[in-house]
Amino acid sequence: MIRANVRYTSDDIANIPKDKPEIDSAFDHEAHFELAFQHEVSGIPSEIAIYCDAETVPYIRERHWHPTQQIDENADGSLTLCFVAKGLNGVKRWVLFHGSGAKVLEPAELVHMVRQEIQAMQQCY
Repeated sequence: MIRANVRYTSDDIANIPKDKPEIDSAFDHEAHFELAFQHEVSGIPSEIAIYCDAETVPYIRERHWHPTQQIDENADGSLTLCFVAKGLNGVKRWVLFHGSGAKVLEPAELVHMVRQEIQAMQQCY
């Protein structure tokens, strides 16, 4: 059990702040998360293009990944997934999850980030 070893003291509970944080009434939740990819909203919007091989395509089709996404079909059964997103780290993790079945085509910064992560991973094995 995950929670089998979790313990709280009465002091822990007594010291929980009772006031709720105030949210600025001008905060626009929809606009803030509009270009988020997997809940990451940092950075400037970037045009993303990811090639997905035919074996990976069924997993890509399972869900709608981003509100701006466009899918370009390729004759060999592969596809290119394109969207505009903030936060390249979330996209990097998503591409790495799909292994060799996904390849970043653009932006160059994301290609570099994925390449650096793969090189760092190689040092572990």
